[in-house]
Amino acid sequence: MREDEILEMQKREALVKGMFRDDNMGYSPIVIKAAQAGSLETLVMEAESIIGNQFKVQVVSTGVGPITEKDLNEAS
Repeated sequence: MREDEILEMQKREALVKGMFRDDNMGYSPIVIKAAQAGSLETLVMEAESIIGNQFKVQVVSTGVGPITEKDLNEAS
């Protein structure tokens, strides 16, 4: 992995962590997408049990396939 790719990944990671750190923000909307329906079910269950115990999140959209502009609009 190139240095610029590592830096970009670290920036994104810091942004995501910062979103969940602010307790005054309320619930953070998340979108969960998967390549297959079976994987999606597993991701949703795991996200709700793992993330839900640590952060205030709300799953606003789930689906199979790539994340679309519509998904992003629902989350915002």
